[in-house]
Amino acid sequence: MSAAAFTPGPIAAGRQRPVATSIAARVLGIVLLLSVPLLALSQGVFRVAEAWVTRFAVDAVTDGSAAAAGNIVYFGIGSGSVTGLDITMLCSTAVLFAPVLALAGVLLLIPGFRASRIAVGLLAALALCVLVNMVRYASAAFAFQTWGMSGFDIIHRYAGSILVILGLMAALVLIVVFAVRSGRWTGPRRRSTWQPARWGGLR
Repeated sequence: MSAAAFTPGPIAAGRQRPVATSIAARVLGIVLLLSVPLLALSQGVFRVAEAWVTRFAVDAVTDGSAAAAGNIVYFGIGSGSVTGLDITMLCSTAVLFAPVLALAGVLLLIPGFRASRIAVGLLAALALCVLVNMVRYASAAFAFQTWGMSGFDIIHRYAGSILVILGLMAALVLIVVFAVRSGRWTGPRRRSTWQPARWGGLR
């Protein structure tokens, strides 16, 4: 008798990333990883720029006015007592940027994550690092003017350090959350197509 058989046709390939997008993500990941040692090499210039930004935060919470010269922020100008806040390499925001950039770079090299979402998470994480360190600088300057060197030590060595550590942890988690919640590349919905096989012969 004659019989018609059905065999499963090709299954549409899903969860595959476009080649161009994958290459761009890997290139960006490599660039971010390379930026970590470059950041360390250029930390002198970075701290000068950081001091310029920090003076605005310090000026907002201290008496007198603030100004930056090199990597030092002077505050209390015009109040009768001028103090310099030295932004050292270990206190710089560059120290916080390094692990954040490295994590984002590694995630971009892992196939499946969307580069755009990781980039948004990276920007948010970097902004958070800047914010917590500006708060530490401003708090240390305020504590010095209010309670003297003892107040500065409490903020700089203890409270400020804890704040920065928590801020860095939050920044790293933020990148991971953006990467994981972005979902992987779904592509076309997976589906099966059935096609009739050739008619069987008469037997």
